[in-house]
Amino acid sequence: MRCIVVTAAAALLGAAFAPALPGAAQKGEADQQFVKEAWEDSTVEVTLGQVALRNAASEDVKKFGKRMVDDHMRANGELLAIVNKNKIFSPKGIGKQHQDMMDKLAAKKGPEFDRAYMKMMVDDHQKAVGKFEKATKELQDAELRAWAARTLPTLLDHLKLAQQIEEKVSAKSGSE
Repeated sequence: MRCIVVTAAAALLGAAFAPALPGAAQKGEADQQFVKEAWEDSTVEVTLGQVALRNAASEDVKKFGKRMVDDHMRANGELLAIVNKNKIFSPKGIGKQHQDMMDKLAAKKGPEFDRAYMKMMVDDHQKAVGKFEKATKELQDAELRAWAARTLPTLLDHLKLAQQIEEKVSAKSGSE
């Protein structure tokens, strides 16, 4: 079931990239690595957002999960357009480490899921903000750099919201 969710999310996001697009060698390695990580991270956010809609107890966590699905699907659609237009290398699907982490989280339900998911969302978005801040300054591809700059405020908003919800669900578990 979990693999089906990931496969469905990857298909929805257009993950049927070739391992490398013609002309990809002309792009910088940093650009290629950024695309790979941004794609995988965003695909994980979509998939876990879908899991949150099923497994979360908190309405705040469910709403956050829905927002992750919507925002990260939109971001991946924009990234896909840039990748195809500018012939930047892009991955196919997600790596084993991401899959294992998603499987472990998907096995949780209710308040236990809420706490684990929101902690993960805070951690993941802190890392993503750092990657995107760096990308806005260092990527070679101007369109990719501009996309990172446009996406960064959304990630900052996600981080702030994740921190607020994590605090709320953690406080709730302390009072139970």
